[in-house]
Amino acid sequence: MLIDKRDLLPGVRLIYVNTDKFKTGVFSVWIKSALDSNTAAAHAVIPHVLLRGSKSLPDMEQISAALEEMYGSSISPINRKIGETQYVGFLSSFPDDKFLPEGTKVAAPVISLLFDLLLRPNTHGGLLLQEYVNSERDKHIEQILSLKNDKGAYAQIRLLDKMFEGEAYAISAMGTAPEAKSINYLKLTKIYRELIQTAPIDIIYCGSMPIDDLLSVLTEELAVLPRTVIKNLPETEIKFPSEDFVPRTVFEDEDTEQEKLIVGWRLGDYMKNPDLASLMVFNSVFGGDMSSKLFVNVREKMSLCYNISSFVDRFKGVLFASCGISEDDYDAALSEIFNQLDAIRRGEISEFEMSAAIQSCVSSYRSVADSAYSMQSFILNQLASSQFMLPLELSELCMRVTPADLAGIADSVVLDTVYLMRDNKTSENAKDTDDND
Repeated sequence: MLIDKRDLLPGVRLIYVNTDKFKTGVFSVWIKSALDSNTAAAHAVIPHVLLRGSKSLPDMEQISAALEEMYGSSISPINRKIGETQYVGFLSSFPDDKFLPEGTKVAAPVISLLFDLLLRPNTHGGLLLQEYVNSERDKHIEQILSLKNDKGAYAQIRLLDKMFEGEAYAISAMGTAPEAKSINYLKLTKIYRELIQTAPIDIIYCGSMPIDDLLSVLTEELAVLPRTVIKNLPETEIKFPSEDFVPRTVFEDEDTEQEKLIVGWRLGDYMKNPDLASLMVFNSVFGGDMSSKLFVNVREKMSLCYNISSFVDRFKGVLFASCGISEDDYDAALSEIFNQLDAIRRGEISEFEMSAAIQSCVSSYRSVADSAYSMQSFILNQLASSQFMLPLELSELCMRVTPADLAGIADSVVLDTVYLMRDNKTSENAKDTDDND
């Protein structure tokens, strides 16, 4: 496997992964912008509008027909958040040319079609079509509003709102419904043009196409990419709690059968010189898999929750533990979550816990090389990091992590916010009881 990184245009970077291991090739274009509550929803909607039609293929029926002729290839809109940066664009997949009948080429036509959609949209008078914009806007609003139906995901959104109030990290990559409602074809055309002209762009290819052939396609397609002054993206802000910081506890009432408890910590001084391998093993020991302290103790042994897991965001320097609980188990579950973190602080990590966590992380990194999709996602995350490492390098580093390394991380962790989404029916009953007293 060969990885080559090179600049193609101002602010346009190619990451080329040459491999003949995969039967499916992947090509993606990631357009980057600082997370902003004024543009997040619009940026999220843009790929969906562009996918409705181009000048040469003005509707989805013709686009689908073209992709079907390319051995069932696909092009999908993408929108994700890494740290405090929003990434939107297209992800395409196609049968790798090496596995097609001799002389058959699919990768180049699919890449050209992707850029046709991205850079030559179906317009009227130079403006994105009102019909397409309104349709995709309305779908996006429905999608945002439907998030409230998934109480676990909605609780995470509410925690972010509270814990990161005033920080860009609180902004969802989907934006908000009020922001989405303000989108019209005039506004979206302006935002699309600015994004194409000024945003940094990462292009990732994973497959067997020779790099000279890929560069030939890209040179032709990018010739019509309008570029002006490229925006410098701010780095994700990592906050270090002050000594007098007081953790927050937030209770909110919702129509939910299962209460949702989420605890958020800042990783503190550890983020001044973080080590990714140690962070991943730490998370695996704490609550990242079924052999973790949280799962084995809080769920299995003590039966204090229905489900529980932890998650580290290395880009923001934060740790979360999330679980579903019954109304009577809040205090006990919260206390035991803290106890398990304290145990790691004291270095109380069994040989089994350590070996299971390391093996989980090693297997996870090694499996990246089993899929073109996994590889391009891994590379995107690495590009957002200060240090670019390959999966095999990280898996080897994981094997060197010690319990002392994990104790150091746990010792640096600072509690920020405890969030509980309660069942509003239970809260109302409790209030009625108090009133009667």
